[in-house]
Amino acid sequence: MKYLKKGKYIIGCLVIVLIGFLFVRIFTYHPVKSHIEIEAGAKELKVSDVLEDQDAKAVIKNNLTTEQLKTVGEYEIQVIVDDKEYTCAVNVKDTTAPKAVLQTVKIYQNQKIEPKMFIKEVQDVSKVSIKFKDEVKTSSLGQHKVTLILEDQAKNKSEVTGELNIMKDKTPPVIKGTKDIIVTKGKTASYKKGVTVSDNVDKDIELEIDSSKVNLNKVGSYKVVYKATDKAGNTTKKEIKVTVEAPVPKAYNLETVYKTADAILKGIINDNMTQRQKCQKIYNWIHGHIGYVDYSDKSSWTKGAMDGFNNRRGDCYNYFAMSKALLTRAGIENIDLKATKHKHYWNFVKVEEGWYHFDTTPRWDHPNLCLRTDAWMNSYSVKNDNCFSYDTASKPASAKR
Repeated sequence: MKYLKKGKYIIGCLVIVLIGFLFVRIFTYHPVKSHIEIEAGAKELKVSDVLEDQDAKAVIKNNLTTEQLKTVGEYEIQVIVDDKEYTCAVNVKDTTAPKAVLQTVKIYQNQKIEPKMFIKEVQDVSKVSIKFKDEVKTSSLGQHKVTLILEDQAKNKSEVTGELNIMKDKTPPVIKGTKDIIVTKGKTASYKKGVTVSDNVDKDIELEIDSSKVNLNKVGSYKVVYKATDKAGNTTKKEIKVTVEAPVPKAYNLETVYKTADAILKGIINDNMTQRQKCQKIYNWIHGHIGYVDYSDKSSWTKGAMDGFNNRRGDCYNYFAMSKALLTRAGIENIDLKATKHKHYWNFVKVEEGWYHFDTTPRWDHPNLCLRTDAWMNSYSVKNDNCFSYDTASKPASAKR
């Protein structure tokens, strides 16, 4: 009887403990953590990360976005367990120092460098600033170690060491656009027009122009020297020839030549003609109005044209110059040609079908030299002591026929 009473007492105590446990379980059970921390840059926030009770079946109602997982800050999410909603505060923190993939930097002596030149790739969830740990001088040739400090927005820092190769600059500046100048006596010359200077290292290179030997008030040929030197001491020089010519008499200026040509054209061509027809009319007019003599003043084409128009005679230079004036004013594109083996001049013209040779100078065998192809002219030239030899690079190819 005594033991029976004792057994009932123990059972009663157990019942009381069980009831107390169930009470605590029911009224204090919280399966979700109230606060967690996660490293910035995590790929995802898992349900298991926020559960106190790993056996609970739960889903996250509003999980963090990819951008939030990268951004330091405090966020609230809702977790549903057995149809009940719980709140969890998620602290995204950044405690990871930046990492970087480096590349060797090659520069020339005394060239400026920036820290970002050493960086091929940076690995961090936030923006990273890059600076040199110590001042970097680029005056000493050879291989050098350079230490950089990386710091992200969370103030995490790391140090990385890069390779710097300082080389000797042996490449001189490049001067472009220089060309010989022809100027009329008493006029000014523009030596810098169209001339540029560049360098593989230095941006601002001074261009020195020595024109001290030029006398613009005296007819003659003079030398002008262009010079450019970079910071490494590499120097480039170029020379041009400046030709000072005597003024062309007013009677031989371009305006007078064109005015004379216009007056002639008015009586021989019209707007309804093709380019080919206009060429034939010009060819016929010169052949019918100009006589041949074996000399001329070749000081300028405008003088050659006016001498021919005024005197109604001339040599091949006058014929060429008159043709040039008439063709140009008739709107026919033309190129000057000069024989390489003889002192002969003629024209190269463009009509509807393409380019052709055009020579109004009369010859002993009276060939028709109005609009001839390269093949025809070359064949004729070979049979006549290479009279039409020319530099093929000075013009485009003619039409085939």
